[in-house]
Amino acid sequence: MRHCNLAKQCAFFAVRDEGKEMHDYLTGRYCTGNFSDCARYQAALDMGQELVPDDMFPNEEAFVSLFAWSANRPASHPPSHGLNN
Repeated sequence: MRHCNLAKQCAFFAVRDEGKEMHDYLTGRYCTGNFSDCARYQAALDMGQELVPDDMFPNEEAFVSLFAWSANRPASHPPSHGLNN
């Protein structure tokens, strides 16, 4: 079985205590086999592992989508923060 090559440097389990059952589920789901489904793995590949928040869950795809959107936004259009001026 393949293992994520970023797992040894992944800070998620170092900063979180999710309990053995959750730990086993998350590592089985995201750290082996289908690690390309892991939001932490995707974010590390896209922006560098040092920028991935330590407490970001492996299933936080919204973070990856938001980062991709903001990274592709032209600099001439700063974020409006939902305000219509």
